[in-house]
Amino acid sequence: MRILLALYSVIALALLLWPYKFVVPCSTCINGATLNLDNNRLEFQRPGIVTSITPPRDLPQQLSNGKGLTIEAWLASSKTNQFGPARIISYSQDPLHRNFTLGQHGNDLVFRMRTSETHPDGVGPQIVATDVFMSEKRQHIVVSYDHSNCQIYVNGQLQEQSRAISGNFSNWDPNYPLLLGNERTGDRPWLGNIEQLAMYEGPMSAEQVSEHYKTPMTALQRAGAVTAFEFSDVTDRIIPDRGTIQPTIPMEVPLVYKNEGKPHFLSPKRRFVKDFISNFAIFLPLGFLVFSALFNSSGSVAKTLAVTGGVVLLYALMTEILQYYVEGRTSAFFDLASCIAGSMVGSFIGWRSKFFTLGRHR
Repeated sequence: MRILLALYSVIALALLLWPYKFVVPCSTCINGATLNLDNNRLEFQRPGIVTSITPPRDLPQQLSNGKGLTIEAWLASSKTNQFGPARIISYSQDPLHRNFTLGQHGNDLVFRMRTSETHPDGVGPQIVATDVFMSEKRQHIVVSYDHSNCQIYVNGQLQEQSRAISGNFSNWDPNYPLLLGNERTGDRPWLGNIEQLAMYEGPMSAEQVSEHYKTPMTALQRAGAVTAFEFSDVTDRIIPDRGTIQPTIPMEVPLVYKNEGKPHFLSPKRRFVKDFISNFAIFLPLGFLVFSALFNSSGSVAKTLAVTGGVVLLYALMTEILQYYVEGRTSAFFDLASCIAGSMVGSFIGWRSKFFTLGRHR
């Protein structure tokens, strides 16, 4: 029984800490984002961030007047196994509050967007284009959305489309900053480089995408671009916006950045039913095994339940603390509570199943 318990404890920890990449968030970090003016690109060789100087408060209204949204970028990933998703472009407050996010998870390109018909943090549903980042080559990425159909193009070819995302931008929060390369919390870094970035009011047709891929344009040539950034004309680490929106949305490359808005362990956060179910399911067998192993020694149900609760609480707290340092994970009291709930149900099953009595009489 004890061997089975030890084995499952290791398996549970592995499941909770996947993908095993530990990072140590710093309160004030040297910014790894640099401007390569010789090659006209923004580079993230180390974790860093680029942020709008002020929130683009007029952008949601500008896009709401149109028929959708298009995001276009020339970029290259430096690693083919970045997780989080690692944030390439994000219009967000923190990992759980966004208007949209374009990121990399493993080899896949992930697009999440809040609309009037989706979950407020834009995760459900999301659209994923698989095997986009199989190499470190420069690529042309376009996400086109027309309020009912979302399409992802890679190098002029349609890679993925979905009608799961629908709705308008009426519920976007205009106070979120526009970010490149990370979240404000500093725990979703992306490594790579961006050469051009533009956003358009409305969708882009397949013919337009193909034309933009075959004939690259400068920011000033991008007709209809609400925002447009190139990385050649920079003054005092300020990247000007060459789009049509007024006021414009200049971006800043700070020398250092603070992990502002870091979610606190006890802060109220909207969570999914699937989060509760996954934590519950992982800890239910653990509670069952701990109770059964302890009851074989004590024989007292009340004492065993109390000790099981304490043991599992410490184990769950340890995993939540470790998840704080794992890229792509967050820790929260909600998760801790769902782990304890699963373990208590597992203990109850162990108490009523008489499985532990088999162990006592072997």
